Amino acid sequence: MPHCMVPECTNNSRKTVGISYHRIPKEKGLREAWLARIRRVNPRDINNSCVCSAHFTPDCFERTLDLVPGYQKKPKLKSDAVPSIFPRSKPEKARSTGRRRNQIRSEQARQELSYCGRINFLNISAYIYNIKLCIYTSSYSKKMARTNMGNICINTHSVIFKILEDCISMQIESSSTSSQAIECTESESQSCTISSVSETQCPIDGMTASREIGIQCELLVDHIIKPMTSCIATQTESTLLELHTPALATVSGNDIAQSDQEVMYIDAPSLKESTSLPECHSPSTFAETTDLLEKVSPQKSICSEYTCTLTDTDTDHDEYYMPSAESQTETENESDVEIEKSPVEQKKFVVFEKNLDELFVTCSTCAKPIVEQSKKCIGSMVVVETVCVDGHQNKWRSQPMIGEKIAGNLLLAGSILFSGNTFQNVNSLAQCLNLAFIGRSTFYDMQKEVLFPVVDKAWKDHQVDLLNETKESSKLDICGDGRCDSPGHCAKYGTYTVMEENSSKILDFEVVQVTEVSSSNAMEAEGCNRVLKNLKTKGVKVRCLTTDRHTTVTAEMRKKHSEITHQYDVWHLSKWVVKKLTKKSKKKECKDLTDWIQSVSAHFWWSVATCDGNYELLIEKWTSVVNHISNKHSWRHAKHFKKCAHHKLTRREKKEKPWLKPGAAALVALEDIVFNKKLLKDLKLVTEFHHTGNLEVYHSMMLKYCPKRQHFNHEGMVARTQLAALDNNHNCSRKQAVVKKGSNVGSLRYNLVFPKMRKTWVVKPIKEAKQFDYITTLMENILRYKKSKKPKKSKKAKKSAKHAKNIATKEKPDKETAIKAHISRF
Repeated sequence: MPHCMVPECTNNSRKTVGISYHRIPKEKGLREAWLARIRRVNPRDINNSCVCSAHFTPDCFERTLDLVPGYQKKPKLKSDAVPSIFPRSKPEKARSTGRRRNQIRSEQARQELSYCGRINFLNISAYIYNIKLCIYTSSYSKKMARTNMGNICINTHSVIFKILEDCISMQIESSSTSSQAIECTESESQSCTISSVSETQCPIDGMTASREIGIQCELLVDHIIKPMTSCIATQTESTLLELHTPALATVSGNDIAQSDQEVMYIDAPSLKESTSLPECHSPSTFAETTDLLEKVSPQKSICSEYTCTLTDTDTDHDEYYMPSAESQTETENESDVEIEKSPVEQKKFVVFEKNLDELFVTCSTCAKPIVEQSKKCIGSMVVVETVCVDGHQNKWRSQPMIGEKIAGNLLLAGSILFSGNTFQNVNSLAQCLNLAFIGRSTFYDMQKEVLFPVVDKAWKDHQVDLLNETKESSKLDICGDGRCDSPGHCAKYGTYTVMEENSSKILDFEVVQVTEVSSSNAMEAEGCNRVLKNLKTKGVKVRCLTTDRHTTVTAEMRKKHSEITHQYDVWHLSKWVVKKLTKKSKKKECKDLTDWIQSVSAHFWWSVATCDGNYELLIEKWTSVVNHISNKHSWRHAKHFKKCAHHKLTRREKKEKPWLKPGAAALVALEDIVFNKKLLKDLKLVTEFHHTGNLEVYHSMMLKYCPKRQHFNHEGMVARTQLAALDNNHNCSRKQAVVKKGSNVGSLRYNLVFPKMRKTWVVKPIKEAKQFDYITTLMENILRYKKSKKPKKSKKAKKSAKHAKNIATKEKPDKETAIKAHISRF
């Protein structure tokens, strides 16, 4: 359905008859002429945009076969036709709240004018003149634009003239209870004296008269209506003065038009209530009026009060509204004052340079054209300096300052670190977008001076609260595991982490550098020893520690921490069994063992889970798998477990199973694995059935903050590990997500995945989305930390300063010498 794209035109093919629609021409010059005429600079779908025939003159169309019978009228535009007929443009609507506010003001003003004293045509005419006279005088006194006193804003709002002109057209009859004497004589050269004869109070309950919020000035006119309370804009009582007004023709139309388009500020000291205004018989008295404006006090209202007190909706959205002392006391608890948002909560936008230049066309001081403009980028902030034709110099910054640092640069550096990104990745994004961005040295300086201390303090505060909760429990079971910063056996850093088994929260961690130990394999045992000492120092009583089958860790636990029960992770032993069975099954004579690998692994998990801490029962259950696979389901030589726990198999089930015959190579290979001496010895450390699966998941999530393909210094590894721990602890208690739409509303959500190790489709539950409220707190702490005068260095920073020696075993040579030696053949 085509429709006309001209603003304020409602023609479309469905509801308008006799109108044709013409597409925007493709020729560049003609297209720009059309768009300029219809005031649409960059429409979204320009190829499908149309302009109706109502905006073209008859001579823009070619003569066709319209007069021939049988031909339908389809007007065709000439090749050089341009739209030229447009409806009368209405004032631009700024906001819906502004339109509602103007409607409320107009209605209230009309009600009070019609009820609290009706005025005649001549009174309104004189009132309009005095408003324009005040505007002209203010325009004449632009040299008094701003001083150190208060400011009086003269804003010629269109609502004022609309209300008054409507009243003139209505020619309201004057009221009998409230009248004004008008003395006009021809000998006074059209000079009129307007004086208030009596004061009338508005009898409407709950309604008081006030001045228009848009005009916070002292208009040179006496009162038509006496208000019951002070004006909202001035917060003082009004003063009645007498003024002689000359003819309206004494004010030039150009000056009035110019004043209507500007908002000027003039300062005025106080003026006593007894002060009177000079007579204005001719334009020559404008200088006297200007001198008088210097004495007019913004605390005294000498303008005509004609509007009613505004509602809460009006005052809440007016930036110039300041409640009086009485009203402020009454509405102190009910007022909704908008508090300025912090730089963290404020929205940020990507602004193109061309769109930014459109904001610096005129001077913000005098609204005159700008002749000089310079832009300077400081990181992500742009500073624009302008000079207008009058010499006013202005400087505008796109970001606030936090001390000596730019808020946007600080928050940008914090966002990179807190989100787990690296500077290289985000900088590449900024370069592709040609986006103003902070430099590499700036980021690393901010990271060392501000970000690392903020993260360290946040983690320590969180750890203190977490350990205080765990101290209440006398039996604390934890699981620990090590992680290297790079694959292989040449890692530089090893991070050992301990997690509380029930809550899956990280209690502590330790980053060990390879130069502190003999080799990279020894970093895990050293990290485990340090973490347990730290927990013991902080008063945490650990009952059991679950680890993998690391032999060095097992020895350290037996020698230095014998009071702590040491257990192995069940998954690590099951993984070892499956690995050995898979290797055996690849032999030709043992291929029948392949069908039983999954069953043997499940039997191992079942045996550990049902042993109830009895090592002998665990051995008997585990070794019974050899009898079951050879189709023997009961035996007498056992002490605790003498038959299989499954139901009695039917003949059909026995025929379908691929049983292994006694003495077969596959069964012999299975017996070698099941009765392995080291495995049977390690079964003593799995009797409590502990699993470190959540810790493995945490290590997988750590790749977001500490990717193994990226190198970090020691401080960076510590800070990023702290962020990973905060992320885990704030999101480890998430529940499973539920379906919110559709026929299965309320049911749990699952996803199908195909793990590489399992080689089959697996159902995986979907959890609720993560919450990152702690990051907002970290961003706020960045600004608070920078505002502090002398921030204290954290203990982490002191420790890292005198940390282990560098991994380089030789001194660094001179760069130029090394280059020459590299290039030379000798």
